[in-house]
Amino acid sequence: MQKSNYQQEALAQRELLKIADKKVQEIADNTLLSQRLAFDWEQQKREITRLKESSEVKEQLLNLANEKAFWQIASLLFSIGLILILAYITYKQTQHKQRFKTLALKDELTDIANRRAIFAFKYNAIKKSEFLGSACSLIVIDIDHFKQVNDTYGHDIGDEVIISTVKFIEKNIRQTDCAGRVGGEEFLVVLPNTALSFAHEVAQRIRENIENVTHTSLHIKSTVSIGVVEVKAGEAPKDASRRADEKLYAAKNAGRNKVMV
Repeated sequence: MQKSNYQQEALAQRELLKIADKKVQEIADNTLLSQRLAFDWEQQKREITRLKESSEVKEQLLNLANEKAFWQIASLLFSIGLILILAYITYKQTQHKQRFKTLALKDELTDIANRRAIFAFKYNAIKKSEFLGSACSLIVIDIDHFKQVNDTYGHDIGDEVIISTVKFIEKNIRQTDCAGRVGGEEFLVVLPNTALSFAHEVAQRIRENIENVTHTSLHIKSTVSIGVVEVKAGEAPKDASRRADEKLYAAKNAGRNKVMV
């Protein structure tokens, strides 16, 4: 009985040992699992921390890129704006330069060629006529008794007479011709490719048109004296102008309001 009891106790102890071993194994497994979970959690925390740091770095880089892009766009817009401003300034300067150049060649009162411009046109027209072997004529016009107009009505009315005279001069010449104000009340018309006979007809029309109307706001009468010449072969421009002036003086000496050729 005692032996049997020992066997039962031994059997029970073995069973207890098996249960204990099993529990110990379960505890070990659970401990290992816990350790693994703890390790994985630490790894995950480290990975999350790394991802956060990486995200922050990427966000900083993105902000830097956006800021760089902003300044690049701002610099580009500024450069474009500066180019446009410089282009506009250059354009206005070119316009002003052209305007001043035009003004330098035009009579301020009448808007026709001034003395320098008409003399340059005369010179070129005569030289071209010599080269082509064609005719070129000059018409010199002077307003009669213009000083008396200024003394009687004032310089403003005198200016109106000049403007009215120019209107009839331009009305009777071609686009290829050029009229200019030589000074005061004297005008020069250059007619390229024009013989004396046709230039004489033009001068007569100018004289008649001016004589047959009233001028200025006061409706006063005015006449002109005219000298006409055809430039001779090989004649210098100044010599041709001198001859035209002589014809003009002859028209004045003959009683004014005449055309002399």
